[in-house]
Amino acid sequence: MEIDFPENVKKIRKKRGFTQESFSAALGLSRTAVGQYESGRNFPSIHIVVKMAEILGITLDELILKDAQSPQEIRATATTENEAIVEFLKNPSSKDIIGQFADAEVITKLEDQSKVILRLEREINTLRSYNARLEKDLERCEASQSHSTQQTG
Repeated sequence: MEIDFPENVKKIRKKRGFTQESFSAALGLSRTAVGQYESGRNFPSIHIVVKMAEILGITLDELILKDAQSPQEIRATATTENEAIVEFLKNPSSKDIIGQFADAEVITKLEDQSKVILRLEREINTLRSYNARLEKDLERCEASQSHSTQQTG
């Protein structure tokens, strides 16, 4: 993880419409202090960093780390990755779909899981078929028993 705090403070402050003056006032600091944070000449306490993130409406990761993703971006990426995994599990030959998200080891594991899922689906279908036959046999037995009871009664 690469830290890019000074640049992020400046970039996000401007993006949110704060001047150094208005941002420093919101923080209860001098404009000079904010300027020093943005230039990397000085670093704030953790309490000030937390307050900056709150004022800017971002996570600490977004404020501190270079190229950090917002929670919305993370969710969007995760959704896309999950959709790719589901597609891959349905169709293991679609390696190109998942290849953009996973390395060869992960793809191999997913292929193995896909094979297990397909085998389990076949077994479930076999069991459903067997269960349907048993239910029909049971119905015939019950009908036969009911018919026998009526004749002896």
